[in-house]
Amino acid sequence: MEALAPERRLAGRYVLKELIAAGGMAFVWQALDEVLARTVAVKVLRHDLGEDPTFAQRFQAEAVAAARLTHPNIISIFDTGDEEGLRYIVMEYFAGSTLADLMQARGQTDPDEAIGLILPVLSALALAHSHGLIHRDIKPGNVLVGEDGRVKVTDFGIAKAAFGDLDLTTTGAVLGTVRYLSPEQVQGDRIDARSDLYSLGVVLYEMLTGRPPFVAETDVATAMMRLTQNPTAPRDIRPEISRSLEAVMIRALERDPDDRYSSAEAMRSALERAAPGRGAARTQALPPIAGQPGRRWAAGGWRGGDERTDRPEGRAASQIPAGSAFRSWMLIPLIVIVVAAVAIALGVALGRLQFGGPLGIRGAPAASGGQTGGTAATPVRITGSKDFDPQGSDHSEHPDEVHLAFDGKSSTAWTTDHYSSPQFGQLKHGLGLWVSLGKDAEVQQVTVDSPITGWRFQIQSGPLDHLSDPLRSTDGGTTFEMEPSGQTVIHLQPVKTSALLVWIIELGPDGGRFAAAISEISVLGKPA
Repeated sequence: MEALAPERRLAGRYVLKELIAAGGMAFVWQALDEVLARTVAVKVLRHDLGEDPTFAQRFQAEAVAAARLTHPNIISIFDTGDEEGLRYIVMEYFAGSTLADLMQARGQTDPDEAIGLILPVLSALALAHSHGLIHRDIKPGNVLVGEDGRVKVTDFGIAKAAFGDLDLTTTGAVLGTVRYLSPEQVQGDRIDARSDLYSLGVVLYEMLTGRPPFVAETDVATAMMRLTQNPTAPRDIRPEISRSLEAVMIRALERDPDDRYSSAEAMRSALERAAPGRGAARTQALPPIAGQPGRRWAAGGWRGGDERTDRPEGRAASQIPAGSAFRSWMLIPLIVIVVAAVAIALGVALGRLQFGGPLGIRGAPAASGGQTGGTAATPVRITGSKDFDPQGSDHSEHPDEVHLAFDGKSSTAWTTDHYSSPQFGQLKHGLGLWVSLGKDAEVQQVTVDSPITGWRFQIQSGPLDHLSDPLRSTDGGTTFEMEPSGQTVIHLQPVKTSALLVWIIELGPDGGRFAAAISEISVLGKPA
């Protein structure tokens, strides 16, 4: 086989000019397409991969599939070929750097910038997944950032063609790193689009915290950690990360694919809501933890003194400026706050207090006597759920996400589509989420949590084919609004039912459009 060198011509038209990248599985050349008089990139696969007939067949199929993807955030594939044992791909030439280069140069990335780089990747994945194509090797080295700020994803399908059913150690040797593989890839289980979202979650985590979520002595040991461990919470590493942005990362990195975002579109919507520039929850910026004296890194997080009171090494208390000392009089309000927090926690635990009301906490309604003998209301278990969109074109509104409304995790949510107006873009009068209680109960209270505020809804009862009129609260109201706190508690006039419908009649603003979401729904009642 003739050695690769500048001026080597492939297929009689692609003249190699300059080697611009070399990796574990391929070499990338800047080349000239003499037929179309344009600059292209030619990726030449490793000789041992190209000689494998099984690989050659897979490679051709995957290259053809990837060539069908036309998207502004995906590197276009123009041609493939095999010449004297050299199997190659001819691609769009894109001037810029890899995301890996940018991350290495910058360390921790500004949250706004990180989101701006990840959103185009999600757009690219959404298109690929809609065509049944899973990337399988999402990592910073496969994300290109142009000199003009454009973002493009490359190497769609190449991992599947190159590695097929190879084991982890072989794959790790070829890829050079396995830190971005999903747990199901590590185990050799069946993968789907959610595997790409996990890998992208690892990328986002590393961009924002400056370190990968799992670190071990070898790549294989690092990959195995994610089967049994959760990563350190991002805000424990970098406190200025907003809680909503942290929630996106945590959900993307769930070990069970069913607990992750169901699609790239769903993750993109959540990430847009978490963008600081779009009104997402913020936290006060603090100095990077790694720069604070008196702290050390230990397994599971930073260990050492209190973030606000650690002293620089070698300095006595008398040398510390008076303005930075922790004054003893501050203990008094601190003790009051701690005592109040303990009292509130006990009140909630005993059922005498509950969250809600103008001050965020209020007394729980007294248990009524009478027919039920004064039995206190208790949590009613939700046994199932269903989206309800009777006027929608497909009568469906994210059915794969409905279980997230009662999974016990505030970081996950069932979310509606986004519309052009609060009135559903004049397309429908409403839509909702129906939950089954399994058996009849005397329902007294419904609590709805949401990451989106300002949307309005009603509560109905019964099966979907025989719903009641809107239920009334104890003060006579039938229409309720999601509070700015993100939680609305509805005290209902007791109703006997085995199912409830949260019927959304008006959407709230979200990222320039309008939507509603339910992160948790809970019900209190008595046995019927």
